[in-house]
Amino acid sequence: MLAVIMAGGQGERLRPLTCTIPKPMALIAGQPILTHCLNLIKTHGITDAAVTLGYLPNAVMDAYGDDFEGISLRYYTEIQPLGTAGGVKLCKDFLKETFAVLSGDGITDADLTKAYAFHKEKGAIATMVLTRAQNPTEYGLVHADDDGRILSFTEKPSWKKVDSDTINTGIYILEPEILDLIPDGEAFDFGKQLFPLLVKENYPVYGFITDAYWCDVGNVEAYLCANIDVLSGCLSTFIMPENGIIRMPGAIVDERAHIESPAYIGAGAHIMKNALISAGTIVADGAIIMEGASVKRSIIYPHAEIHRNAQLRGCVIASHAHVLENANVFEGSVIGEKTIIGVNASIESGAKIWPGKMISDNRRISKSIVWGQKSRDDFSGLSIRAKTPADAVDTASVCAWKLNAPVSLIARSASAVAANQSRAFASGLISEGVHVYDMGCATLPALICALKETCADAGYYITADSVTPILRNGLPLSENDKRSVSSALSRQDSPLPYTLYTSRLENAGRFDLLYFRHLESAVKSPLRRFKACLHANHELILYYAQNALKRLNYACRAEWEEELMELSEDEIGAFISDDGLKASFCVKGKRLSDAENEMLIAWALMEKGEKCICMPASSTHALNEIAKTRGAEIEYLSDERALWERIAKISPLQFSARTDGLYLYLMVLDLLSDKNMHLSEVIRQFPSVFRARFDLPLPDEIRAQTLRRIINNVPGEFERSEWYYQNDKGCAWIQPDERKPVLQVLSEARDMETAQEICDVFSNLAIRSMNDE
Repeated sequence: MLAVIMAGGQGERLRPLTCTIPKPMALIAGQPILTHCLNLIKTHGITDAAVTLGYLPNAVMDAYGDDFEGISLRYYTEIQPLGTAGGVKLCKDFLKETFAVLSGDGITDADLTKAYAFHKEKGAIATMVLTRAQNPTEYGLVHADDDGRILSFTEKPSWKKVDSDTINTGIYILEPEILDLIPDGEAFDFGKQLFPLLVKENYPVYGFITDAYWCDVGNVEAYLCANIDVLSGCLSTFIMPENGIIRMPGAIVDERAHIESPAYIGAGAHIMKNALISAGTIVADGAIIMEGASVKRSIIYPHAEIHRNAQLRGCVIASHAHVLENANVFEGSVIGEKTIIGVNASIESGAKIWPGKMISDNRRISKSIVWGQKSRDDFSGLSIRAKTPADAVDTASVCAWKLNAPVSLIARSASAVAANQSRAFASGLISEGVHVYDMGCATLPALICALKETCADAGYYITADSVTPILRNGLPLSENDKRSVSSALSRQDSPLPYTLYTSRLENAGRFDLLYFRHLESAVKSPLRRFKACLHANHELILYYAQNALKRLNYACRAEWEEELMELSEDEIGAFISDDGLKASFCVKGKRLSDAENEMLIAWALMEKGEKCICMPASSTHALNEIAKTRGAEIEYLSDERALWERIAKISPLQFSARTDGLYLYLMVLDLLSDKNMHLSEVIRQFPSVFRARFDLPLPDEIRAQTLRRIINNVPGEFERSEWYYQNDKGCAWIQPDERKPVLQVLSEARDMETAQEICDVFSNLAIRSMNDE
């Protein structure tokens, strides 16, 4: 068997450590990740290997040459990024027999010999080595049958899509003919493209589950954990001495120094008197730890110097960096190569200092020192959290960089704080050369409407504590876009502002008139049989509602207080959500249930002639019954972004109704007037739906395995569809909350007793699955 090690990654999430070294050269227990990979294949008798390179390739070739302890090495360098599969395709001339593919980003002692035997036994063209993970959202989720044959993949799923904890390790056993399916010179990925293609075309693709140690060194936290794991003996290919302390030849350790196991002291390292090296610490070749310094659970790179009485806790110090007397560096911090941390300076948790910086004496650093500034990296639904003007500026800088939108619209909610945040965000955009048009106070639906009617490349809706980016087609960011922006924010890695050119900030003009015209397009009937009654918490929404209804000759009552939403016989009422995206209808002051509201929306769209109605995955299944009587069909979508994307492609009407609560309200009001039907009459025509719900606390560390156990133990009377479980009595949805450690169990039936019974079945199943060992 041959081997290919993919070692071309930039390791962006490990910056600034990887600003000056490629990620496969990052040290784990004193050895580069690539050395651990080579030791693994050597253990399994592989003597010929290819290494694919991309970022800083000479650093790898200079370190290893053409031979590593009897393993013949050859190198293939990507001139442009080709993806995981595309990079391996470069090695086609070498790969003439079955070969293993390993990632230079990970540490493992997976049994390649057993995986190879499994591969041959199954007659597979491809075998994926799989493992279990507590949090599979950062990996590729893999589904296989009882024989191990792969059925489907979900790449980096959100928690709503997680139904197992079995993930792709990025280790594969492959036959050479698989290379013919990879296009030449194009970016092509194993997990996203090649394997789904193989499964679709019914090639024999299998999954080999290993319980061996495996760690994807994706970020600083994982990197620190991997070092401690390897020092603790988790990796069978790395042998620790009995006393748990590796002391390489040439290391000088003063007898008055205190070293706790496990630890690694590299060749030529010098540990002076009264220094403390605690368990889980790596001191690499030539590093110096001076008198009284205390280093706990940290990684010190070659030739770094830690001066007297410095305190290091759970951090990474790159090569040739100096931490001077009495300085402190805390958890999760990374100090770049040749950086100097001054006397009595303090680097707070999570701060990252890029290479070559000088932190002056006595300074306290709580933000990263890079070419940008520290930003919030939390996405909340469609929005980025930004609570301070500094957050807003940094978020703008990253969005300008990642979204490449040279002309942008901005709009804001109506508050003094939002106005301040908007000004900060605008300054961040124009400093990056973005031409900004400011709509002033507006709602998110008004911004979407304006964006679709102009030549702007993106829009941003700014509130007191968030920014919602909208693409030029009116869609929110995709999961890939969100990951890209979030990753840049978490790295505190943004481009330098333009020094010679900044763009302009201009007034966008009266977009409210354009928005009124859009709202008016929802109304077709000349009849005005009912009055409007609307509730909203925000003045802007009420302003748009009152003016639009007045222009359409509807009598309107707009209320701030819910208690005033007691309806007269000729009023149609609705509550508009705070973001303006949704309308929840009411009858005699009582809101419709979620299921009733969904049925009303679907009914209205069908009455407007829509034949394919797109709804969220958790929508009531009574919709199918309504659709059947009208010759329509219901398509269920996994999440809000998927819903927006689908309806944007197939139906402008559905897009407007789904992304604008006022538009939806006007459309329903118009239909009711045209048909001379009160809302209560329409609701009485719908099937009866009863729902029960149970929220179960679910710790993150057992979330994925609990979901897998639920799926594997669902009672035989229930049939599993993509998003739910059903039998002839009703159905149930099981999904984890995106933000909270909670598992939601939702059931539905034609009577409350049955709905509660189904809810109890799945709630008890979830509890048992949590407690199973």
